[in-house]
Amino acid sequence: MNGNFFDDANEGLHEDLNEGHLDGLRRLGLPVVDKRRSLDGRAGIAHLIPANHVSFEGPALASSTMAKYRTGWIDWSAWCDLHGIGHYDADHADVHRWLEQLRKHNLAVATVHGRLAAVSWWYERAGLLSPAKHPTIRQAMADYARTRGTGSRQARPLMLNDLRSIVAAIPTILNLRHSHPRVVRDRCLLTLGWATARRSAELVSLDVEDLAFHGDPDSGQGGGVVVHINRSKTDQASAGFVAAVPYSRHYNSCPVRTAMHQARRQGSGPLFVGVNRHGQPQSKRLHRNSVTNIVQEYVERVLSDDPTQYSSRSLRAGLVTEAATQGVPGQLIKRATGPSSTVTLTRYNHLDELFTHNAMSGDWW
Repeated sequence: MNGNFFDDANEGLHEDLNEGHLDGLRRLGLPVVDKRRSLDGRAGIAHLIPANHVSFEGPALASSTMAKYRTGWIDWSAWCDLHGIGHYDADHADVHRWLEQLRKHNLAVATVHGRLAAVSWWYERAGLLSPAKHPTIRQAMADYARTRGTGSRQARPLMLNDLRSIVAAIPTILNLRHSHPRVVRDRCLLTLGWATARRSAELVSLDVEDLAFHGDPDSGQGGGVVVHINRSKTDQASAGFVAAVPYSRHYNSCPVRTAMHQARRQGSGPLFVGVNRHGQPQSKRLHRNSVTNIVQEYVERVLSDDPTQYSSRSLRAGLVTEAATQGVPGQLIKRATGPSSTVTLTRYNHLDELFTHNAMSGDWW
């Protein structure tokens, strides 16, 4: 999150407080409290914290994380208003009561954790200890997780042979020529997503300029593609990292060649964009939810399998499962899926080592 957002938010904060309006603050999700009355007419507790007392210093957050924190704070603020509690004056007993209400709504454990994390984030930015981190709250969450269950369902991995079957069938399934923009895009999206084991948000955020091709695409010798990931869910500091993919012996489903084709078509800017019904690429970047939709469409139409068992995570899970099945050492699998810092590049004497010391350097690839 850049500093301009918070500068603008703080400026708007002073204006709204002077005018006595809170609607704009709620839309921003800012942690501001003014005198108000609870819904049953009792006087609320006034605990106004000026904007200049709230610190926005520290590691930048991903936009999706910041959005979740705003949503969580709005939910907390609404509950406090209803019960006449100052947003910043709550203790762990108040948080426990709020937690009980969230539990009654049978929210997912991860969602409740996110709500508590939001409260803690805003409290700490105001220089206050978070009541959401009290030991009693942690114990209550542990009890909730045990009784409700996490409810998480693992996506079924898309194995390599199935991936290759899908890639080969895309033109036939769509009844489009091999060079059609959607065919080229989907082939690249699936193969590169599988080989880099990237999350959907990371995949659709790629630009053409993030790809560096090496070696001979005709012979498949001397390299592959180095993909620079500018930021990911596990890289809040935006240090960036790289994923190296060597050429595959299977020409048509080779991620390096499909990426090269897509990059040449796009020229610059977003690597993955929407394609309208007339076959015209759009300027807008593909949404991350589209990755799951694309995976499920081809799983159903090509593999005749239940699409609900698959998602964008099936690409990442597919690489991990396939590599383990092929006897790839765990260290290489971890290197392929985890954030490899750009500093890692300096540990290799030659660029070629990025491709030879790789989870996909075996005969199976």
